[in-house]
Amino acid sequence: MSIIENGKKIAGNYKIQLAPEASTENAGVIKIATDQDIQDGTSEKLAVTPKQLNSYVSKDDISEVAKTGSYNDLIDVPEQYSLPIASTVELGGVKVDGDTINIDESGIISANIPDVDTSQFVQKSGDTMTGVLNFKNTSSDKIRMTQGDYTAILHQNGESLYFLLTNQGDQDGSYNDLRPFSIVLSDGRLRGNHTLSMPSNYWVNLTLGASNSNYTAPANGYFIVAGNAGTSGGYVDMRNSSAGGLGILSTSSNANHGLRSFVPAKKGDVVNIGYSSSFGSSSKYLTFVYAEGST
Repeated sequence: MSIIENGKKIAGNYKIQLAPEASTENAGVIKIATDQDIQDGTSEKLAVTPKQLNSYVSKDDISEVAKTGSYNDLIDVPEQYSLPIASTVELGGVKVDGDTINIDESGIISANIPDVDTSQFVQKSGDTMTGVLNFKNTSSDKIRMTQGDYTAILHQNGESLYFLLTNQGDQDGSYNDLRPFSIVLSDGRLRGNHTLSMPSNYWVNLTLGASNSNYTAPANGYFIVAGNAGTSGGYVDMRNSSAGGLGILSTSSNANHGLRSFVPAKKGDVVNIGYSSSFGSSSKYLTFVYAEGST
């Protein structure tokens, strides 16, 4: 552009810099939207004047809460929420007592743990009890004692007290099928299932069958046979076939004499009993006497 005065050029070439379009980042010129532009609602660059806006939007069209910002001006105001107290089954609010539990200004919770007199506790490393130690757990295994490859177990099932064992190498496992001995809780009777002991006061009468019949021991104990000889030379021959024929042969030279014999047997042993034809002509009987602690 040049400046001309009285027909003469008095200034050289000038360039006119036009203002840019306005944007959210830069100042500039804008164009007022027409009514059609407002109705279309697609332009991102046209401006709307307050007068135009008022013709399209009335204050009556704006919700009350938009004007006041008050929670109570909401339509269909929801029921006011009340924080429940926390429990073992429900999430909720808790309150610290400021004594055993504290909370600082940053919201960090800390507990005040009082000093505990540990001298009253039983120590895992070993201790001495001066009072009664009573086991009331629901398990029948009351005490387990482990040493080497085995664990010995005191087992009480409400009827008997057992001293049980684990299999070798299974120290943390259950007890095996061995039953060395037990105590009947109701009467204190001692039971032993692996070694033969003295006769007890418990017995059962059996039927004496034909000569050379076999009988199986129902438990650890003793078979006893008694009866009259019947004739001179009468005899009773008892042998534990399961113990290498261990037994006894009783004879009498007097027909009026009585014969009584017994042989020990472990549970399951087979005992053979033979006798003369005259034996027990007037009376005879067979009894099994349980060993002390056997059933």
